[in-house]
Amino acid sequence: MDETRPEKKAGISMRHSFLLIQALVFALAACDECETHSDCNPGQMCVGGECQAGSTSSDLDIDSDADSDSDSDSDSDTDFESPYSYVLSAFIGESVAFGAHASAMAVVEGGEVTFSHGFGTTDPDGGDPVDPMTIFRIASLTKMLTAAGTLRLVEDGTVDLDAPAIDSIPYLAFDLDPTWAYDMTGRHLLTHSSGMWDYLQLDDIPASQLGDDGLAGFTATGFPSTMYLMAPSGAFWNYSNPNYSLAGLVSEEMSGAYYADYLDEEVFTPLDMSRTFLRPEDVVAAGNFAYGETTYWSAYFPDPIDPFEYDNGWARPAGYAFSTVLDLAKWIAFLRDGDPAVLSDDLREEMMSPQIDTHMLLDMMSYGFGLIVTDGMWVGDDFYDLRVIEHDGAVPGFSSQFFYVPDLDLALITLAAADGAYYYETWATALEVLGDLPTPSSQPDFSMDPDTYYDSYAGEYEDPYNTGGVIVTRSGDGSDLLIEMPDLDALETSYSGVLAPLYRDNFLMTIEGADLQITFIFEDGSPDAATYLRNRSFVGARVPDGTLATKGSPAFAGDERIRSFIDRVTSLPPRPLTSGERAARARATSERR
Repeated sequence: MDETRPEKKAGISMRHSFLLIQALVFALAACDECETHSDCNPGQMCVGGECQAGSTSSDLDIDSDADSDSDSDSDSDTDFESPYSYVLSAFIGESVAFGAHASAMAVVEGGEVTFSHGFGTTDPDGGDPVDPMTIFRIASLTKMLTAAGTLRLVEDGTVDLDAPAIDSIPYLAFDLDPTWAYDMTGRHLLTHSSGMWDYLQLDDIPASQLGDDGLAGFTATGFPSTMYLMAPSGAFWNYSNPNYSLAGLVSEEMSGAYYADYLDEEVFTPLDMSRTFLRPEDVVAAGNFAYGETTYWSAYFPDPIDPFEYDNGWARPAGYAFSTVLDLAKWIAFLRDGDPAVLSDDLREEMMSPQIDTHMLLDMMSYGFGLIVTDGMWVGDDFYDLRVIEHDGAVPGFSSQFFYVPDLDLALITLAAADGAYYYETWATALEVLGDLPTPSSQPDFSMDPDTYYDSYAGEYEDPYNTGGVIVTRSGDGSDLLIEMPDLDALETSYSGVLAPLYRDNFLMTIEGADLQITFIFEDGSPDAATYLRNRSFVGARVPDGTLATKGSPAFAGDERIRSFIDRVTSLPPRPLTSGERAARARATSERR
């Protein structure tokens, strides 16, 4: 294989104001007649028999009352009084605000793309115009594709989701406790409930993780000494990338094919996702791809990020796929209509159904298989009792997001070559102008009476791998919940001493300025006292008061581990929020004022 990095095209850096003008021109442009995309100029697409630059829709006259005209000087091809014009305006405005040099979006209605658009250029220093066929990294949207591949093997009887994962991965091992490999199941992997810590190496990647052999290679070598469980498998949901690395390895081991080849054959090809890839060399060969640009990780990746940057065979199933908004629209069509060549309707519905409660958003937010399922959504100040299927993703220099509301038959996909580019306003606009919204429902109650709940959270918790001891108490007047972390104090680490309430069982805190959401988890049969204090990066298990580990004891995390934890949480960007989480945080904050 030719793994030569692509040669960057020369170009002039453009101001965002010019990008805005360029995007508007793309939306209006039309050229010669065509039959296929190859009949058009670079950066254009064949839509409705005409070459269109940078945007496409299933009907270029997106207002059905608009007059059609193939003359490139005419502005009637896109009626900016149409509903799509408002979606496009929101999308361009957010792209500019995010500083995204490249982004793309697609609206899907009734399983069909009704409008899509590309914004900017493929390279921050110039390059070709972005169009809806431009390839981006899709980060954690990869997980839903990996889940489909694993469920394909469940359907044919090759994999049992409730059998130990070691049945599919015979060399799965944990140095700290060999029994963990027998307690962990495929279902735990697909529902983020294995308890594994969220390990992902972005720089200085071990050689054993590289290439097609990295998935099996690292699992057999470096994984046993690297991995530990923050909680017993099956205890609760806690998002962690290694779950999907191992789910991808299950597919690889049980199919006998490399993960990339297996997914291409069993998922991408049947769904005609011809511009979706897992290998960077395939992206380069296909052409028309976006370079990433990062601000959060600029110390590691100061230059535009090409497809080979931080490639990692072990992490591919968790978040390293490449795709386009049009290919992902085909995925939305699959979720809507199904395809027996990929999955039975029963398993497809299971993907989109709650499999495990996240204990967030008042129990409205669940995880399916590779998908977040939220029972309720906000549009402006109104709440609607409608199910949203969604996911988002983030890797250095790229952001991805999709929303799908089955009851409205409406979906939006956005991809961007920038950090933190999540198009909530574009989605809200699409819902307002395209969604046939029902009468609003009554608002969820975010109030949390301290006298009702706080005593059940108070107590001592222990994390032997990350934070050491955690002590939660009520303030003198009982109105606040306080947190003390003695082992972080010993290292002079700053953190907020008061937990800021969000809604039942959920709070916010900061460590060295990094925002962390804390969720108190109650095991069945323990309604009076939380069993765990959970965050994605650390988990404390309740211990009897006065028994926290001290330095030198076997359970003490150790200064080196604690420093590693601090470095980890402070180096990560803010966690992407689902649309419901974002609205709920705003409402909870407003209600507290």
